[in-house]
Amino acid sequence: MLRGVTAAGLLAGVLVVPSAALAAPPGPDDEVRAPEVTATAPAAVPANDRARVLGERWQASTDRAVLATGDATGFHVLAADAGAGYAWKTIATLGEPGVETDRWIGNMCVTASGRRAVVVYAPRTYTNDERLFDRGGFTAVVDLTSGAVTRLPVRASLAYFDPACGAGEQAVLTQAGDTDLGRTRLVRVDAAKARLGARIEVPGQLTSAVPVGTGIVAADDGALVRVAEDGSRRVLAATEGVPFDVTADAGGGVVYAQRSGADRSQVRRVSAAGKGRAVPTTLATGPLTGLGVTSGRGGRVFVLGAGTLAAGAPGVTGLDAPRGSSPSLDGELVVTSVLPVTKPVTTGRPVPERLAVKATATKTGTGTAFTATPEVAAMPVGADTKATAKLAAASPTDPADFAERYCAVPRNDPRNQAMQPKPRQVEWAVDQAVRGALTVSRPANWKNLGMPAYTPQGLFPSRALVGGGAVPAQIMLGIAAQESNLWQAARFAVPGVTANPLIGNYYGLDIYDADTSDDWTIRWSDADCGYGVTQVTDGMRLAGREKPGETALPYQTQRAVALDFAANVAAGLRILQDKWNITRSAGLQINNGDPSKIENWFFAVWAYNSGFYPQSQAGQNAGAWGVGWANNPVNPKYPPGRDAFLDRTYQDAAHPQDWPYPEKVLGWAGHPVEVLESPDVMVSGYRPAWWAGENDDVAERNRTAVKPPNHQFCDASNNCVPGASYPPDAPEVIGEPAGPCAHKNAAGQRDLKCWYHQTTGWKADCPNTCGNELLRFDPGYAYQDDGTAYPPNCSLTGLPANAKIIDDVPDGTPSIRPNCARPWTNQGTFQFQFHPDSNGNYPGKVDTHQIGGGFGGHFWFAHTRTAQAEGGRLQVDATWRLNQSITGLWKVLVALPDHGAQTTKARYVVRTAYGERVSTVSQPGSGNRWASLGTFKFNNQPDVKLSSVTPDGNGTQDIAFDAVAFVPVTGTTVEILHWNLAGSTKNKGDYDVVERLIQEVQSRKPDVISMNEVCMRQFEHAAARLKEIGYEMAGYYHASQSLVPDCFIDFPPTETRTSAGNAVLVRGPMLSHQGFVFNASNQLEERIVLPGEVQLGVDRSVACVVTRLPGTSRDLKACSTHLDQEKDGASNPYADAEKQVGELARVFGPQAKTMPFILAGDFNIKVPPSNLALGALYGDPAGTGDFVEVDQERGCGDSCVPRQTGAPTQVGTSQGGPRKIDYVFASRWHLVLPPDRVQILTDVGKCGGDQHACSDHYLFRSEVELPNG
Repeated sequence: MLRGVTAAGLLAGVLVVPSAALAAPPGPDDEVRAPEVTATAPAAVPANDRARVLGERWQASTDRAVLATGDATGFHVLAADAGAGYAWKTIATLGEPGVETDRWIGNMCVTASGRRAVVVYAPRTYTNDERLFDRGGFTAVVDLTSGAVTRLPVRASLAYFDPACGAGEQAVLTQAGDTDLGRTRLVRVDAAKARLGARIEVPGQLTSAVPVGTGIVAADDGALVRVAEDGSRRVLAATEGVPFDVTADAGGGVVYAQRSGADRSQVRRVSAAGKGRAVPTTLATGPLTGLGVTSGRGGRVFVLGAGTLAAGAPGVTGLDAPRGSSPSLDGELVVTSVLPVTKPVTTGRPVPERLAVKATATKTGTGTAFTATPEVAAMPVGADTKATAKLAAASPTDPADFAERYCAVPRNDPRNQAMQPKPRQVEWAVDQAVRGALTVSRPANWKNLGMPAYTPQGLFPSRALVGGGAVPAQIMLGIAAQESNLWQAARFAVPGVTANPLIGNYYGLDIYDADTSDDWTIRWSDADCGYGVTQVTDGMRLAGREKPGETALPYQTQRAVALDFAANVAAGLRILQDKWNITRSAGLQINNGDPSKIENWFFAVWAYNSGFYPQSQAGQNAGAWGVGWANNPVNPKYPPGRDAFLDRTYQDAAHPQDWPYPEKVLGWAGHPVEVLESPDVMVSGYRPAWWAGENDDVAERNRTAVKPPNHQFCDASNNCVPGASYPPDAPEVIGEPAGPCAHKNAAGQRDLKCWYHQTTGWKADCPNTCGNELLRFDPGYAYQDDGTAYPPNCSLTGLPANAKIIDDVPDGTPSIRPNCARPWTNQGTFQFQFHPDSNGNYPGKVDTHQIGGGFGGHFWFAHTRTAQAEGGRLQVDATWRLNQSITGLWKVLVALPDHGAQTTKARYVVRTAYGERVSTVSQPGSGNRWASLGTFKFNNQPDVKLSSVTPDGNGTQDIAFDAVAFVPVTGTTVEILHWNLAGSTKNKGDYDVVERLIQEVQSRKPDVISMNEVCMRQFEHAAARLKEIGYEMAGYYHASQSLVPDCFIDFPPTETRTSAGNAVLVRGPMLSHQGFVFNASNQLEERIVLPGEVQLGVDRSVACVVTRLPGTSRDLKACSTHLDQEKDGASNPYADAEKQVGELARVFGPQAKTMPFILAGDFNIKVPPSNLALGALYGDPAGTGDFVEVDQERGCGDSCVPRQTGAPTQVGTSQGGPRKIDYVFASRWHLVLPPDRVQILTDVGKCGGDQHACSDHYLFRSEVELPNG
């Protein structure tokens, strides 16, 4: 959270399981559940408890705690204010479009004002690659007040010290290029302006750079140094070894930690005010793993692990809290633990992890706990344009880009899908493979993949180890955990479901070019082509596009590696065996060299990750050879005070950048990940390794000692001298190298090639103190069954026989899911359309994914975004086009899968005989199903379009593209007549206006009549007159108000029929009726109006009738309503009417989705509905309402034509000229709107003895079509 603080949390879907040292292991068929972390704590300190916990003056405190935490949804910046009881809220979420990961990790520092944070963040797997670790992290400045995010156009190191904020608003980012470029770059950041400053290149390796005043102070070997603008360095103070936790204070000084002996450390302060050397003062001493330094607001510095300081220093405070804790800005709260809450996981869709936060209030010393839930915000758009994958410009429609790929097995090819294995399947495969028994038969065309028959270790036979023995299963499983989370398929797929194979950096161009101008930019799209569980890269490029010195495997072998977890394990194991044999043959041995012991694989794992430099090439490297410097535990880019990975807390998994690769693998060996076994079931990924001891304490100490001492691989043999200080080349100037590595190249320049090649060890009694394998599945143990989650719909259930189907894959594409035939033939085509960027590439392909589920065992999905996000480059469009013209009424159905479909605003556009019609669908639901877009009239060759653009898209919700079906139906025309009769106002309850209505009925023969402002006596008279003329209609009247003066004619004041309200008349029988009133809060209540209730504010109602019209086969519901009139002079004169519209949508929308529904009335809203006043009813473009207006007046975008005329429905009034305030809505799911079927009849006739117009509203006539199926 503050300077040098890393994110707290745990790998997405990954919980570490503490291994029991001596407990008897469960049987192979038993699954082990991890201990649950529960979220019982409140979101904030309870109000009635704050004085006790936080102190009496907590309300006056301006303290704020800031925390960074990562999960699969992004890297979240959270904050909690003392005045609110430290209730946590999300400030921002960081991530990169198109970058997939199981967890975002990173570091953050907060500027001295407390108003801004500088962040470095990246996918977890970037820590597996030296260059991505050194200069691949994305960078941004976050405004902690507004939440605004400014991405910076620079990549930076993921090392624990990066970024670093000073005592003002300046920060420094570090780009490490010490190993491959021979230099380090420091980049200044002006956080207040969110822009980059000077870039300073320094020879060799430099760590812990921090801005101090107008300069930079950094950690060098044996000294703190000032770094000049030209990259030269001058000693500020001598130190023991390489200092760490370097922090600037408000007094112009620097507080730092240094090693003191083998396992102790000191915290010291030195003034940086002068130009020469300074004498440091010791502030605290303690265990190497116990002391830490971090910063707060206004240049304050906190020393963790030191309740009191040996010597005073202004602005420096000791805190009795563990190293790694996170103090708040003013130090009034110290966060000591942040753990993800164990929760059921139903799909592979990432969701923000809830966090169990523990803290201590420093004013009272009282411990407290919180539950924090990060919220996913829209991913920022910024200046780092090189972060976007460089996709080939070959095809704007093909998601796979076969011709342009560099990796052999294409992504987004329906014929190349990998099944996600259960974790027990991966463990079974590893257990068999390490014993040479992974010979399970894969018959020809296994899983319809079209591959020849093979066995995994027939393709990749096990290598005999030099010295004999076998690879411990937990070493291989630890590698799998670090590389892939035990996944063979993309992270979206749950076990048993197929998807794209898991591929590291699939989209890329040849990175081995001669252009050195971009050495400082790591393009994440560089194609490493690492596939599956063990991320096999060797031989996995397309033949003809290999890296220099690489030979491509045969294509079908490449497919086995990419698509079969067992073959992948066999290939990865052989690579690891080769690394053992190479290092062992070169004389590199750990401890007693017994391959059955966990620790003894340190060299082989080191070489597995970063390679081995053979002795035969030592002459080219000034005598250097062996395992490289990047993973050496003494490398100063790793914090010297770190514990063994995962041994003390599984919070370590949230910042894996603090450990070299071999330490992480050995940590995973003893602390398994927790992985999804099936929906809602999380299990331990595998059995942990075990350590012996005469009791549990001894066994646990032996396990803790799996981590070698930091200086284990630093001695004279590789020119590495721990703690040594080398003389400068000029007075007070330090030479080029940094850190303990003193190796020089032929030119006499220190080049950090301190490559280790000796036998060494840290456990003299390895047979009794080293870790041991636990083999869960003995050789020959039965194959573990595939998962069965989310079975596809492989039948035509739910569709009539005459349906015309267009699937999302062509005919002849086999389903990879078992027993999924295709009993249909496509009646058209499906095609994507991707949008080019300025370079002619198609980045939307990065965000297009396939899943083996839904209809026919395959669907696509992307993530929703707004039209403006990323300049529209990630927009994905799809079109289903029928291969023939059709006529008449057709229902259009879309297949929706049981997962991978989260958006509630999927906007389908159907091209009909009358132009384009829009249907917005909520995709989430239960099971695989067919959903109706509605019924439409066609006289053309139709198509259906769907885009990943939604109004609320932020890159986190899936939108699915599956099949479409057209089903023919018959229908009946329904004539609707709506009129506000003004019967209870200007017509004073007389019958003249009723006679005008009867005239129109005789002319138009309507099926449904909606009436507003009608007295009860007028309604009864209308019903009687209809019977007299032989056009009898059933109906229902519902009062809006009682005792209406203008309805008193011929009635005494006590007569109950003196009410006025709304009515519906229908040509068919009245099967049921309902009446509602709007109460004083504008909420609908199903009841009648009582006498005198108008004085209480109830003067608006809804009358509804359910009928079955003659010649139809379906029930239809018709309702009439009259909403509140505008309030002159109010800031929003339509406020009450808008609330009532929302109520109509809430109550009647769900019914309109299930049956034909007509809603008509005087809505008293004259403004165009594009202002969302009626948006709750509309399906497009305002929202996801369930109605469409028969006389829609507003435009609705390029793909939707305005419907009908939008003509006024009321004559001019005192409020203005003619206006439209009457509306007729129809269910968009069950009724069809033909064009040119609306008439606004302005001849309303004369009433009152021909003295006045019968109404100030025009008659509103319209037609809809009611499909019978």
